Amino acid sequence: MSPRLARVGALRLGLAGLCACLLAVITLEISPEPGIAQAEAGVAGAPGPAPVALPAELAALAPLQHYAAIVERPLFDASRRPPPIEESATPAVAADLRQLTLTGVVIAPDARFAIFQDQSPARTVRLARGTRVGEWLLDEIHPDGVVFRRGGARQRLALYEKKDRAPALADAAHVAGAQAAAKEQAKTSGEPRRRGPRRRR
Repeated sequence: MSPRLARVGALRLGLAGLCACLLAVITLEISPEPGIAQAEAGVAGAPGPAPVALPAELAALAPLQHYAAIVERPLFDASRRPPPIEESATPAVAADLRQLTLTGVVIAPDARFAIFQDQSPARTVRLARGTRVGEWLLDEIHPDGVVFRRGGARQRLALYEKKDRAPALADAAHVAGAQAAAKEQAKTSGEPRRRGPRRRR
């Protein structure tokens, strides 16, 4: 055997050994250790962690004074100043509920009141439960609205009025009718349909 062939054979043998070593290292890296695999199997079968209960101090709402900075510098007002609020115990408000717009509700552990925009005269008033507005009594304050009562009658003012969808539906019907009329007119006019340029294949 020539020395050249001996060198090629030794080189092949060395490369084969190197490949075997690399394969062993890759296999060991990919497969987890037996202890880790058993621990992972035990974790997979175990129930998840119990939810963490908040301490009572964190779960309870802070008193209203804690949020004074939010009230003093309203985020959605360009001037960042609150509108003047009628502070008297029984503010004079419009006798007609239609003149009032509910703009806010505050429900805190030590206070519960509603904020209204009064159109006659234009000003902001804050009313607590039990306040009279004309013949109506502010009876309930909820996060999404208030309820006034007068005898057996009940009137609810919502904080956010639902959008009226009837005009949108009417507009859609009008557009559909106009499209149908245009198609009918195109059919009866007798004009040949226009065709675009032919595409080459």
